Amino acid sequence: MHIRMHMPHTSHSEPTFALADSQPCWGNAPHYQEAEAQVTVLSADLSADFVSPVHDHARGQLIYAPKGIIMANVDGKSWVLSPTRAAWVTPSAPHSIACLTHSHISTLYVDSALCERLPQDSCLMSITPLFKEMVRKLSSFPDHFDPDSAKARLIPSVIDELQALPLQPLVLTMPTDRRLRRMCERLQRSPAYDAPIHVLAKEAGLSSRHLMRLFHIETGMQFGTWRQQMRLMASLPFLADGVPVMRASQNVGYNSVAAFSTAFKRTFGTSPSQYFLPDSAECAAPLSRK
Repeated sequence: MHIRMHMPHTSHSEPTFALADSQPCWGNAPHYQEAEAQVTVLSADLSADFVSPVHDHARGQLIYAPKGIIMANVDGKSWVLSPTRAAWVTPSAPHSIACLTHSHISTLYVDSALCERLPQDSCLMSITPLFKEMVRKLSSFPDHFDPDSAKARLIPSVIDELQALPLQPLVLTMPTDRRLRRMCERLQRSPAYDAPIHVLAKEAGLSSRHLMRLFHIETGMQFGTWRQQMRLMASLPFLADGVPVMRASQNVGYNSVAAFSTAFKRTFGTSPSQYFLPDSAECAAPLSRK
């Protein structure tokens, strides 16, 4: 079923979906949240300016974009999702998404009983070619669920593969202090802004020492590390659009393409030029499961 998603102009807390016949349904509709099947897939084409409000689901959710780049915000953490990276959102975790490019999204809703076998904290995962094909196949089945169908037989394998997906370490934690959050949001909008820490502190109405101490308390990261990870994440939409690595690095504040490439490979486990290749998820350095 092909669905077009549109941002609602109402006070509803859920994004609105419009079917091909323009009859509305809701992203959190019982059709998907209370479906008989333990795993359901909702696919949608999203415009580059799409932003969802913060919402949650009773089911676990895997937010996956086979095409495009999406920023997912989950429980105060931010991830950039690409065709090889997806966000696992635990049941009832508040989250929202923002499209950085025109995107096609395939969201898996997983029954809460099955979530006991899956990560208990929301996290970033690498999508393997096998899992990508499983999602494509699962989404091709009709909505009607028959316990004796091929769809029913595929679901256990989907969960097994989801359970085995490699975890990715990159996460951007946002501070809750309004001064720090305002500063971080400005840097995210303008990643090439290269003001030193004392200038940023003055703009935030803090001393440099107070800013650094408070930032570490709220995010668990040194500010310099946070800024580097923010810039690396900000480079992904440029790379996805085919922007040369040198220009992408300059767009996010790097003066040296070599320094950018080194930091990128250390963080993502692959080079900037290889990140969006189809099999890059298998080449990247994952976190080991414990």
